[in-house]
Amino acid sequence: MDNRIIFTCLPSHELAQKLYTNVLKSLLPDCGRLRLVSYLDFPIRDEFNHEIRTLIHLSNAVIVVVDRAVLNVIYEMGVADGHGKPVILVAPNVDEPPTMLRARNVITFNPEEPTSDNLRDRLEKVLKATLQGTFIDQRFQDHISVLINKAVCRAPSDELPASGADDLDAGMHYYRVKNYEKAGYSLERAMKAGSRDEETYFMLADAFFLLGESLSPGERQRNAYQKMQHFSREGTKLHPKDKRLRKTLGLSCMKLGDFDRAENFFNALLAEDPEYTVATYNLACLNALQQKKSHCVRFLSDLFSRNPEWRYLARLDSDFDGVWADELIQRLMFPCPINQ
Repeated sequence: MDNRIIFTCLPSHELAQKLYTNVLKSLLPDCGRLRLVSYLDFPIRDEFNHEIRTLIHLSNAVIVVVDRAVLNVIYEMGVADGHGKPVILVAPNVDEPPTMLRARNVITFNPEEPTSDNLRDRLEKVLKATLQGTFIDQRFQDHISVLINKAVCRAPSDELPASGADDLDAGMHYYRVKNYEKAGYSLERAMKAGSRDEETYFMLADAFFLLGESLSPGERQRNAYQKMQHFSREGTKLHPKDKRLRKTLGLSCMKLGDFDRAENFFNALLAEDPEYTVATYNLACLNALQQKKSHCVRFLSDLFSRNPEWRYLARLDSDFDGVWADELIQRLMFPCPINQ
């Protein structure tokens, strides 16, 4: 399954369709791995109700265009809430949603001007926050952004704040604003000039990882992963106890297809620190890439029991595409609270 979905529940009237076509669809262009879909994107069949419930169950979040007079939308909203999905409500006023759901963040719009930029901006911010969950580590948020946009995510401007910045300052700036190609170039120059601390090595290796994740498979992507491997390996020679560098070295092996070495790195990290959940997650990815479903399920179960927020990353990670259709994997990714 190459795409993840945000499902949209909406009435069939013209206003809702205009909102969907002109505002909501523009939030997630079809060029990315995460798509926005609704019943308008599929032919209506006899099993329509079953298909809608299935799409809600498999979605990463649900957007609801609320109209109290349209009962099927209220029903679908209840299905989404029952499955524990993040629900984003879009309504002409805050009193339109049912009383029990008004505590949710309701995004209001003007029915006379439904396609305003203000609505689009507010929706984009709420959707981004919903998908990122409660991760504090910016590293994970960057990774999700890369998967959604399939491009290097940048701030509105990546110009250096000061013209006199040295290569290390420039590299750290470009890393923060998510221009990973420039970050790699500047940090590499800083390293040649003598910056050899573990933070510089990690940012440099991680910049090439995130650059590789944003590229389509091919020689350029492989070159990025090879540079990631080179700098993480050099970093671990100087800083052998740094877990992030050792994890990144294992991750580079995984991305380059050296699965046995990657597994050794991740297992060694877990043996030293059983609470290092990053290594557990990477082992789940590694087993998914090798179609070892039972091992993948074991690591995901352990990971989600420790911190359910990992699901936000796993649901979007392309490493799980090969096992996505497996029923046990889907139950782990999308547990139904009604059955728990």
